[in-house]
Amino acid sequence: MNNSSSISRKLRLATLYFFPACLSVAFQSYVLANPVNSNSPEHQRRASISYAKARAGALENDSMGGGTSALVSQQDESTSTPESSQDVDHLVISNLKPVQGETIMVSSSHPGEVKFNNESVSLFADAADGQPRYSALIAIPAQLKPGTYQLLSGGLVESLAVGNAHYGTQRLSLPKSKDNFQASPGEKEQMEKAKKTVSSEKMWSGVFQHPVKHARLSTRFGLKRIVNGKPLKDYFHSGTDFAAPQGTPVLAAAPGRVIVAHTGWRLHGNTVCIDHGRGVVSISIHMNTIKVKPGDSVEAGQQIGTVGKTGRASGPHLHYGIYVNNVASNPDYWFRNTY
Repeated sequence: MNNSSSISRKLRLATLYFFPACLSVAFQSYVLANPVNSNSPEHQRRASISYAKARAGALENDSMGGGTSALVSQQDESTSTPESSQDVDHLVISNLKPVQGETIMVSSSHPGEVKFNNESVSLFADAADGQPRYSALIAIPAQLKPGTYQLLSGGLVESLAVGNAHYGTQRLSLPKSKDNFQASPGEKEQMEKAKKTVSSEKMWSGVFQHPVKHARLSTRFGLKRIVNGKPLKDYFHSGTDFAAPQGTPVLAAAPGRVIVAHTGWRLHGNTVCIDHGRGVVSISIHMNTIKVKPGDSVEAGQQIGTVGKTGRASGPHLHYGIYVNNVASNPDYWFRNTY
């Protein structure tokens, strides 16, 4: 074999063994220099499809009785983008450890409902940092047994640890003529309807003010009662009592619209109910006189009546209650907190 043939054969062997390796090195160098663009339309499309499949699977699991699954709002860093993360549901809860009688706020990135204690309430549209948000208020029932409960919204679930508010007991004496719960015709029905009022407009801002100035808080929210020596079964004090001389002005604690202004009821006496919006309704009962009528718009601090002892009352005072989606809420939280 001549020298030229030998050289030619060696060149062919070198090409066979080393050229693929060179291609591999070149390809790896190109990949490192040109990483996957996570913001590309195709990459976003694949990430959205992946999230949609996960959400559908969670909802299907819930509908088949497998328990409600909370969707993970955090995605892998390689697929997370500002555009795709806007579609991720999440809940914001003002307090995960509320006590009996407390009101909490639930916020979501999507509309719908919130379910707690077998009751559903609507989420209302708000605006936060230029982004649409939706919120609802939940009142923890005063007689709800302390423990862990689930709060659900869409495919999301959160646990609330409800604590014991340790409400006490009050002894009360009433004259025989008032030691009963005999309501006037239509009284209970009108009050129940008022407490269930839900309007979308939020008419208040900031904290609620005390409805009676310079009054003594004679009975606080949540107390059980023993009347004339007999415990009242399944009863708790559903508001806060402000003791003051008869004729003392009663004020609207926050802006709203009057939905009930009635005199002469046997149990509630002279009564005013105000719709503040978003399922929040306040009641003022046992008044001596009323200075508003249904349909009136009122501002915080506006006089709506005077303190009295009408209805089932032992002395002059104002019973002031706040109901949130038909559940009695401790007014003390509304006097201190902004919702």
